[in-house]
Amino acid sequence: MAKAQKNPAAVAALGEALNDSDPAMQYRAVLSLQQATGKDLGNSVDRWQQYVKGEHREQPAPSMADRVHH
Repeated sequence: MAKAQKNPAAVAALGEALNDSDPAMQYRAVLSLQQATGKDLGNSVDRWQQYVKGEHREQPAPSMADRVHH
């Protein structure tokens, strides 16, 4: 399966949907953003809003040692 290409217009439109008061609409926007960007930022609307605004900083994946100790 090929990784989705980031489409700035789609990302902006989906970012607007994140502001909807309906949680179901927010959830669909998150799923669509995951597909449109190829990113997996989880289901946090706040994290996706930061991403759309360009404020999200990618966290490095925890090391195996970090996963065992936490």
